[in-house]
Amino acid sequence: MKKMNNRTLAIILAVILILFIGTKLYRASAEKAGMHTEVFSVKADQITKIVIRPDAAPAQTVSLEKASSGWQVTDGTTTDKVESGSVEDMLPALSRMEAARLVSRKKKDRDSYGVGDSTGTHVVLYHDHTPLAEFWVGADNGAPGQSATYVRMRGKDDIYQAAAGYLASSLDKPFDQWRDPTFLRIEGSRITRVHFLYPADTGFTLQKEHGKWLIDGIAEDSGKVASYVDRLAYQSLHHFVSHFTPPANPTLEISVGNDSTQLAVVDAWKTDSTWTLTSSTRPNVYFSSQGSDIISKLFVGKSSLAGK
Repeated sequence: MKKMNNRTLAIILAVILILFIGTKLYRASAEKAGMHTEVFSVKADQITKIVIRPDAAPAQTVSLEKASSGWQVTDGTTTDKVESGSVEDMLPALSRMEAARLVSRKKKDRDSYGVGDSTGTHVVLYHDHTPLAEFWVGADNGAPGQSATYVRMRGKDDIYQAAAGYLASSLDKPFDQWRDPTFLRIEGSRITRVHFLYPADTGFTLQKEHGKWLIDGIAEDSGKVASYVDRLAYQSLHHFVSHFTPPANPTLEISVGNDSTQLAVVDAWKTDSTWTLTSSTRPNVYFSSQGSDIISKLFVGKSSLAGK
């Protein structure tokens, strides 16, 4: 009986050893062949909230929340629309996290890969209030086109290189970089009147009559006006102003419309060395002119539109 037990034990140990070696060989061949290991998987449509502590702004907590009107972003005090496509584009990679390879199981390596408890970008996926997955992502920004993302699940030692190399940069963004940068969106063909309200009664009205653009009854350069209308129709700004209380009257104002409808209003206030702006396209959202030429693009003078 004892001999039989020893034989059985030896067989069991041999089987375990074969399985262990086989698993190692399979993983090695899979990595060599470019096959990916699944780290976790959830249904993309089950993700209704993504809470992020970005490495780029570790003092912030950014929450992306799915609403009936689309994805919104909040930092706890301000809530805004998310830039179109920014969440939808990364959901496939977020919902099915795949690894290109295992890089380490050592705790001492976590910080160097940006996946320690206090390093990297911390992410929690939710369905309503129920957590679906929690993990850290870190980045290795090598040569252009060769960036790598590393990921570690909560409570696990395994550190993987994610198959989606762009994921860390997609997630590691402070609050303002998630916000919708839309400033003006108008259908240009509908614009037939632009009223400029400037200080000291220096404003004027640009009006389209019988196919010609006029200021004070004088025909303007159609090419210059067309270029200006194009600028009015589509503008984005990427710097936001938080907690701004606008004075009663703006320093500058543009009212855009036609004979029957007001299409948009743009207001601007001078604030130190920059301007704070808002538009009816994005009511109650305030932008900074920092890093842009938005003031000179939109608030033009008569001479910039004048005919020859």
